[in-house]
Amino acid sequence: MRAALPAALPCAAPRSRRSLQLPRAGFFRSLFGGNEEPLAPSHSLDTPEATEPWLARLLEGTILEGAALSLAYDAERDGWTAAAFHRAVDNRGPLLLVASSAGGAHFGAFTPLGFASREDYRDSNSTLLFRWADGDEVSKDEPEYLLKTGSPAIFDYSAQGPCFGADALRIPLGIAPPNGSSYAGVGGSLTLGPMHAQGSRIARSRLGSHFARRADGASTLFSNNEGMDAELVSLRAFISPGREGMYL
Repeated sequence: MRAALPAALPCAAPRSRRSLQLPRAGFFRSLFGGNEEPLAPSHSLDTPEATEPWLARLLEGTILEGAALSLAYDAERDGWTAAAFHRAVDNRGPLLLVASSAGGAHFGAFTPLGFASREDYRDSNSTLLFRWADGDEVSKDEPEYLLKTGSPAIFDYSAQGPCFGADALRIPLGIAPPNGSSYAGVGGSLTLGPMHAQGSRIARSRLGSHFARRADGASTLFSNNEGMDAELVSLRAFISPGREGMYL
């Protein structure tokens, strides 16, 4: 049975509980401006457009603030493979990633860089990770934001899914090489046959080198009972239509 984040959540109170906080909107606007246009009408996350209140709050102060979003990639719909991920998001501009694990963790990432299968790494100080604490209700509690502390921000290889830092959040979506060239000849695990399918949902998170540790000192985005490796049950990527080819 599919386990996923709720389809629509109300806006929560201003962030105040976490020791690591997202800088206010003015910080991001000073870097690359902000979109002051009103949000589009709310839609279900299962429709092409998806501008729910809780998604909008995640993007406050970023280049996508106030922008309409589109659900570009849904692993359950499109496939748990690196090829499917890149086919859906490459060259489509800034990207918001939202995921959940079998252990009950809810987390994600934002990068203004997007992905383009450049076979290289890229850097941006505005790339960040976020997670809801174990036991928090996503519909009521604000996530903790984990800012970038080292370089690079992302690894962009066509043979693996999204990768933030070396392994702050690494979702290979298959048996991918460790941050190496896609020309190693491996890709999404489903292309290698059913025996490799399980590996397509395994992700790793080790905080502390490229992105800050959690406020409680833990070094993973996942639940405390999962550790650095977890099986994903939901993985979705959102883009803003009309920003194709936009990279910062």
